[in-house]
Amino acid sequence: MSSLTFTVGYSTIFAAVPRGNLLASGVPQTVAMKITDHKTDSMFRRYAFVTVEQQREALRAARAYRELQATAQRGKLATITQRSKGIQ
Repeated sequence: MSSLTFTVGYSTIFAAVPRGNLLASGVPQTVAMKITDHKTDSMFRRYAFVTVEQQREALRAARAYRELQATAQRGKLATITQRSKGIQ
């Protein structure tokens, strides 16, 4: 999608910058809001669409986090069990 621009006074306002591209590329939301001339978070988010791939990546990250937490918990339980049996 190309950026559509129009001029108001001396400033150029980006009318159709893909917000998802800005955020996915690491641009902070406050900067993206300045570029797209959104005044509130709710108006910015209204059209900030999430792709299926972004959803999949979020679910992969959540699964990896849960697995890491489960592994850490198993390690803690093993340490507690060893201590209760007098094993160092």
